Amino acid sequence: MKKILYLSLFINYCLFLNKASGQLNEINTGSTAGGSGKVRGTLLDQNSRQPVGYANIILLPLADTSQIAGGAMTDEKGNFLIDNLPFGRFVAKVSLIGYASKRLPLITLSAEAPEARLGIVTFAASSTRLQEVQVQGDRPTVSYGLDRKVVNVAKDLTSIAGSATDVMKNVPSVTVDADGGISMRGSSSLRILIDGRPTGMVTDNQAQILEQIPASSIESVEIITNPSSKFDAEGEGGIINIILKKEKNQGFNGLAAVNVGTNNRYNASVGGNYRYRKFNFFSSYDFWKDNRNGYGNQERYTTFEGRTTLLDQDEAETRNFTNNVFKLGADFTLTPTQTISASWQYRNRLSKENEEVINRLFSGNQNLQEHYIRDNSEQDRSYNAEYTLGYRKTFAKKSRELTADLIYSTAAGGESQNFAQRYLVASEDKSAVFERSDTDESNTQLTAQIDFTDPVGEDGRFDAGYKSIISTRDDDYQFEELDNLNQTWQNNPGISNNFIFDQQVHALYATYGNKFGKTSYQLGSRLEYTANKGVQKALGITAPDTSYLNFFPSVFLTHELNKDNQVQISYSRRINRPGMWDLNPFIDVSDPLNPRGGNPALRPEFSNAFELSQIHYGKNGSSLNTTLFYRRTNDVIQRYRQIIDSITTFNTDINLASRQAYGLEFIATKTLFRSWKLNGNVSAFRNILSGTNAGTNIDNRNFSWTARLNSNVTLWKGIDLQVAANYRSPILLSQGTMSAMFFTEMALKKDVLDKKGTISFRLNDIFNTQEFNITQSGENFSSESYRKRQSRIAFCGFSYRFGNTPGQNNRQRERRNQDNNGDDGGAPDLD
Repeated sequence: MKKILYLSLFINYCLFLNKASGQLNEINTGSTAGGSGKVRGTLLDQNSRQPVGYANIILLPLADTSQIAGGAMTDEKGNFLIDNLPFGRFVAKVSLIGYASKRLPLITLSAEAPEARLGIVTFAASSTRLQEVQVQGDRPTVSYGLDRKVVNVAKDLTSIAGSATDVMKNVPSVTVDADGGISMRGSSSLRILIDGRPTGMVTDNQAQILEQIPASSIESVEIITNPSSKFDAEGEGGIINIILKKEKNQGFNGLAAVNVGTNNRYNASVGGNYRYRKFNFFSSYDFWKDNRNGYGNQERYTTFEGRTTLLDQDEAETRNFTNNVFKLGADFTLTPTQTISASWQYRNRLSKENEEVINRLFSGNQNLQEHYIRDNSEQDRSYNAEYTLGYRKTFAKKSRELTADLIYSTAAGGESQNFAQRYLVASEDKSAVFERSDTDESNTQLTAQIDFTDPVGEDGRFDAGYKSIISTRDDDYQFEELDNLNQTWQNNPGISNNFIFDQQVHALYATYGNKFGKTSYQLGSRLEYTANKGVQKALGITAPDTSYLNFFPSVFLTHELNKDNQVQISYSRRINRPGMWDLNPFIDVSDPLNPRGGNPALRPEFSNAFELSQIHYGKNGSSLNTTLFYRRTNDVIQRYRQIIDSITTFNTDINLASRQAYGLEFIATKTLFRSWKLNGNVSAFRNILSGTNAGTNIDNRNFSWTARLNSNVTLWKGIDLQVAANYRSPILLSQGTMSAMFFTEMALKKDVLDKKGTISFRLNDIFNTQEFNITQSGENFSSESYRKRQSRIAFCGFSYRFGNTPGQNNRQRERRNQDNNGDDGGAPDLD
């Protein structure tokens, strides 16, 4: 009954906003006696010649400029239309935060000439821009929206020849760990989107998702630390939206690049598109080969039944993998107001890893009891195909838009492992142990989404939509042991597992925003219904179906203090659903002394997040963004270790009582000289973990902070030098701390061949200081460990742009405008 009530209230809320939208539009666009004139045109940025969307154009009667005769807002292509105007003489004014206001030449409407076509109208940016401000500097170029920071990484030199993981190392608010996993302000519960859509890759591992995205294909990264109700509620820490590069120029355009790195690393890519009037065809191919070595050590003291033992483990690994990514697609303009797009993307990944772990077990008096070596050879493969179909429709009313997307992805993959354990010293005679496992994975996911946007009055906006994500995962794990006596392989049914997991998430949302004076606001509400079903075929167990309906509100308030300062406060509610491997009770025994498994009793965690931020824009492109944030999460999911016997600990996930996180973040830019620019960020936060599990009280508090400083210098003959320094203080874990880490990077770039070609050099971790040290303790155990992967890597590369360059495209457009006497009727380009 409660679910039905929530759904009824939400639908009534959406209908009310839609009705209010229609009433306001009738008032603003009603016909006026004395004529029916029209004014249309297209607004472009004076420097970039790109369309300027969402700018305001108002007409003032020449006889009384205190009155407003009509107005409109430009769409995303910069087009505007003001109709139902009386005949007469008018002054037109164009305005947008971040641009200098502009008055247009006198406009006259009459019965003989009822329509004024202004053609191309250029608009110059002011010295400071508030709502969407480009911060000067090659890396990163940051702009601020209502609910996000957009980091332009297209010119990030230190990620050349890398993956999205390398890009994330230099993004504000984001931290990358030893395994490539990412966290934001101390939380690893994040949602990764690609061009605003969920990825359909077969893995739940964020590190593998990021590894399969070449850095060369990324245009920008949107950091949404406190998402509005328009976005999926998944992800306590927020959303990272990776925007891929898209070519918008007419004709044929393309880019080819190749990079060679130390230890047989290679990266190559080629892509292009052909755009002509109503059609745009695009394709790309990316190849990446990487080889890395690593080593580590763990010392763990365990007290069990009054006896203390020491386990000393040394680990060495070699890892290499290759990625291939293909993409094909097309856009077609059906009519001036309707566009469809379709694309196909295919990824395959092959990873090979060899690991040797040397185990030494000592008694309390430091006598060696056992000494053995465990080898593990692993091969991991995955294949992913994604099909996308999109539709977009605009309306006569400016900025009213309907979009629909259908995405189907299918993935397959698997992992093969071979284990060999040989004893050098043992308390009793023990034979060598040989084991092997094979995992087959498959995944299908269907995403359907429809969104509607409608302007309300001069500054208002209403958004509503529906989204469904339906996914199925099937993981079949088979584990076998060699019978040394008969030399035959025997399946171990206690470890082998076949787990099928189905999940559906259906959502309705609505947001409404407007402005009064210098204050803007946005209110949002979202309903999400989740249904989970799990079947463990190996044991013939069907897990109980779980379903829940949740409400996620959001509030944003922004106030402009003056032209150089604005302040914003926001609130949102989020959810983190346990994934397949979190719930699967399968026990991974690849390391028999540290097995790990899922917990089918896990509950989703919910968080409430608050932010207060202030943006200041100074002279010469300097800026400072200060954010104060607080987040409280209940039923927190955390990795937990418990003792099984004197030498074995078991790792799983549990729900703790609560976690609080609060902190302060600064993002700043400064131009010291014309050729020397700095940008950096500092994020300081305190985490408090508290709860009780299995009679153990957990109360862990930690203060952490991260800092980055990027220096961009243009040297002689147009050579660009970039140096980046990164520091991360100790990080709080559920039962310990990860120690501090510092590393530096540098890169050089030189444009050649009339700026169509670029030569580059990159060196990661200059002083080879990037390593991960962890200290943990719990009831009857304590451990210290460190891991070091090869991180000092050098790359040399060359890229070449072919086809129409942006400059050529702008000159062609200008010539076309001159041929038409600057009058294109304000009609949108059909490209």
